[in-house]
Amino acid sequence: MTLDHAQIEFDDQGRLISTLYDDIYFQPEDSRAESEYVFLNHGHVDKTFKNAKDDITITELGFGTGLNFLLTYEAWVKAGRKDTHLDYVSFEKHPILKCDLEKIYEFWPDLKPHADKLLARYPFLTEGVHRIIFDDCVTLTLVFGDITQTLPDMDFGRGTDIWFLDGFAPAKNPDMWGDQLWDMIGQSTKAGGRVTTFTAAGFVKRGLQSAGFTVEKLPGYGHKREMLVGTFNDAHPPKQETKKIAIIGAGLAGCATAEALARYGHKVTIFDKNEGPAMATSGNPYAAVYPKLTADESPMDRFYRHAFTYTYGRYKNDFPDLFKDVGVFHMDRDDKIIQRHRKIAARNLPPDLVQYLGETESEEPVGLALGCGGLFYPTGGYVSPAALCTALLKNIEARFNTAVTLEDLNDFDLMVLAGGTQI
Repeated sequence: MTLDHAQIEFDDQGRLISTLYDDIYFQPEDSRAESEYVFLNHGHVDKTFKNAKDDITITELGFGTGLNFLLTYEAWVKAGRKDTHLDYVSFEKHPILKCDLEKIYEFWPDLKPHADKLLARYPFLTEGVHRIIFDDCVTLTLVFGDITQTLPDMDFGRGTDIWFLDGFAPAKNPDMWGDQLWDMIGQSTKAGGRVTTFTAAGFVKRGLQSAGFTVEKLPGYGHKREMLVGTFNDAHPPKQETKKIAIIGAGLAGCATAEALARYGHKVTIFDKNEGPAMATSGNPYAAVYPKLTADESPMDRFYRHAFTYTYGRYKNDFPDLFKDVGVFHMDRDDKIIQRHRKIAARNLPPDLVQYLGETESEEPVGLALGCGGLFYPTGGYVSPAALCTALLKNIEARFNTAVTLEDLNDFDLMVLAGGTQI
């Protein structure tokens, strides 16, 4: 799947325009008010945040500038919910470059605290699913790519509470609003879930009705005469239950797994036969952090790019004292490696992910005259596995100096063997 970033410009009226779709992202003087009116107000966001007893999922088609997410994040912070979790899932075929977002966010100075957090975690422009962890029990899942290919592969688990349909207008971007969309929305929505969109197109209304929504037209914002909102009537997906989970092995894999499961409400206990974390396979004093890329596009390459994007965002923002993003340099040691490095460079991957540097170019970032070129990962770095594992286990029950038997696991719903552990 090829990922092309958004092509944008401001027109003579000050509107932000997509040159590919010949449609507007926003008008500066109305942008915030319009998003609040169409999506937050008619999506019943405040009411949902106030009354929800379980985790909340909001799914958006068309991330664009990220304004809807920033406003939703602001509403979540104001709601003060600490007893549940917000999952915000957003799809975007043509993501805006980070450098362009930095300029766009100057239009909304009151959202700066949230915008700064998003910019600090904004993923490299790589197709696929990017999960971004925020404070205040918020996860943003950004899905970069064509929605006709990405939405069918998503599993919404407990279902979506609110849908924001915010792609470019159906007349400008008909592919997003195709017939296949409605069933996928209906299959992924909780009973009583909401949908709201700026458009009032008849086929959109009929599509939502066919998927199980009761739909009504309401006055639109500004010059837009009408818009659509809907309530879902069908049965919701089964609720996800909290489980007691045992993880055997307190290395990097075990500790990262424990932290992720605990963050979603599961009761986790980690066991290790050693006296502390990261004392076996993960016991090196330091570990290099960089993406493992392949010469050609491959599923493994995509996996490692996504893994590094997630890891970099977590380490940089949540463990800044532990992760040192000084860059990582892979030397051209022989002709075979040179050929591989140059094939990777020819793939035109994001330069903040990887660059090929010649012999003279490598001296400045490396600080040494190596006499060769190579691949430079500017956002790579290193971390102490023991210190990182200790931080990941901060709020998790850990049982060290414990040789686990099957009898010890009788009280658990699930067991995870992490790394090379045995029982």
